[in-house]
Amino acid sequence: PYQTPEFHVEDEMTLLHTPEGDMPVSVFGSHNLQNLAGAKWICQHMGIDEEDFYEAISSFKGASKRLEKIAETSKAIVFKDFAHSPSKVMATTKAVKQQYPKKQLLACLELHTYSSLNAEFLKEYKGALNAADKAVVYFSPEAIQNK
Repeated sequence: PYQTPEFHVEDEMTLLHTPEGDMPVSVFGSHNLQNLAGAKWICQHMGIDEEDFYEAISSFKGASKRLEKIAETSKAIVFKDFAHSPSKVMATTKAVKQQYPKKQLLACLELHTYSSLNAEFLKEYKGALNAADKAVVYFSPEAIQNK
């Protein structure tokens, strides 16, 4: 199994520890860095050497709709994340707080899937937004009618 690669966050930038030294990457959060380690493992088994992997990953901006930066001003940064399972919501919230520890984190969660609107499943979200300074959970009454 692959692990979370060694990294640290400095001035709101994730720096991946590589054999060539610290390398800034656009993706952040332990979950995303674990995926990066998995991609590296697969690439190396396909014959892509470590140096070429790091060169390619340096420009990787992340998967669409997964911790995707959609706006930034001098006062705020807005991310969209299509995390829908409780563990992914928690991982995303922790990642943003780790990346931006001095900023106030407002996390908004829309419940809209069949499972997230299920009364029995709702308890699985307990604690998922704890890393946020403020949390907002919302749903569309129309979505509930359609489900």
